[in-house]
Amino acid sequence: MLKHAMHRRITAGLAAVVATAGLATATATSASASTIPNGQIQLCAQGNYPAYIHILDRQINDSGASTGGFASTIVNPGDCWITSFNTHGGANQVDVVGLRPDGSEFYIGSQWWNSATGLGLGAEGSPESPYIWQW
Repeated sequence: MLKHAMHRRITAGLAAVVATAGLATATATSASASTIPNGQIQLCAQGNYPAYIHILDRQINDSGASTGGFASTIVNPGDCWITSFNTHGGANQVDVVGLRPDGSEFYIGSQWWNSATGLGLGAEGSPESPYIWQW
């Protein structure tokens, strides 16, 4: 009987530690999402290749006006770039593009972004296996 009670206390203690660790992880993720100020977009080339972002043009309501398109400068591996951009209340498609050693481009992925928030993107991996990370 004593072994069973001790086992339950150890199990409950471990569950509390796991729950606390999960809470810390969730908190850290939320905090990192707020590191890019509203209205700004950041790209970090965290893979072994240069990259850039391309924000696609989007029409603003039925006004005939548009947000305009935009391409960042090329960001070299290990560097980051950040700028402000106004999506005028809507969401624009943001494409992340990588560059191979021969200068040819390859598509990594896209995110939809409204400048009411900030967006951070990381170009990860290699040209053979690229992916993006968002914060």
